[in-house]
Formats: sequence, C-alpha cells, structure tokens
Amino acid sequence: MPSKKTVGAEKAADSIMECLEVGAEYRKELAEARGQTVAPPLLMAAFGAASPEDFLMETVKRIRSSDLEEALILLPFKSACDVVKMLPSLLDRGDNTELLCRLAIFLLKVHHASLVANDGLLKYMIQIQAKASMRLNELRDTVGDNMAALGWLGRAAEAAEREQLFAEAGVRHKQRRRRQPAKRPIVTVT
Repeated sequence: MPSKKTVGAEKAADSIMECLEVGAEYRKELAEARGQTVAPPLLMAAFGAASPEDFLMETVKRIRSSDLEEALILLPFKSACDVVKMLPSLLDRGDNTELLCRLAIFLLKVHHASLVANDGLLKYMIQIQAKASMRLNELRDTVGDNMAALGWLGRAAEAAEREQLFAEAGVRHKQRRRRQPAKRPIVTVT
C-alpha cells in the first residue's frame, strides 16, 4: 500500500470529496424539484456530467494512477461509503470496468472491517461483486476473441508473405533463364 502522502494525492482526495458533496446537493435539488428539470451544478457541467455517477467517473478518470490509491486511503469512511453506493450503477454502464474494479477492490482492502460490518452496504457489495464479475468476464471474452483474431490475421499474413516470396523467387528464376543464353551442346564432327 502507498505510504507517502503527496500533494497530488491530497488534491485527488479533495476532488473526490467535493464531487460527492456536489452530487449529493444535486440529488437533493432533484428530489425537491419533484419532476421539474434542474440544471446540473456548474462544476458538473464543466466536467460534462449529467448525473452524480457521471461526475464521479469523470473525477476518478482525471486522477493520475499513481495518486489514486493514496487518495482512496485519505478518503474518510463516509465518503468511501458514498463511492461504494455509486459503484453498482457505474458498473452497469460497462465502460471503465478496470478502473471501477480497481476502485472497489482498493476501497474494500482499506475499509474491509467497517464495510463488512455495515449491513446497509452489504446489498451494494453483493451487487458490485456480481456486476464486476460479469463485466470482467465480458472483457476476458473480448480479449480472447481479439487474440484469436490477431493470431488468424498473423497466420494469414505469413501465408501471404510466403506465397509472395515464392512468386518473387519464380519470377527471378525466369528472368535468370532469359538472361542466360540457351545452352546448346557442342557438337563436334569428326
């Protein structure tokens, strides 16, 4: 686990917490609006996010990989619970599965005892496990298909290259025959 607190990690943790706060305020505004359209907060609009989940995803994607784990360590437990509650809906979308799984696994490592003891989060943890497993299996299948296709293309390219090599060798051989005068036996009459 990372042990050094860096400025980048502190900024990343602050941006995640700010994201969660803005998302909670936006949800509260939506609940109070009762069906009327509510414009997203400026910060969410700046990130191009239409929902708090999109905003969290954009925020996490902008954090450097080296700072992400440290930022998750610096998150308070309440913020970690909010992230865990958002993860199932983010995994439903099917994009950035690797990043979301990394986020879930690291949060579980850091806050394992507290997360397991909290009965309210058990439902979310089960959903995360099922959805992450499904999405990762889909990714494995896609990678397997791509590897098989690349192997087939490689074999096809090698076969075409061999055919081209033999065709070129045949053309060279014919050109040599044309250049060389025909060998005629020397007949001596005695």
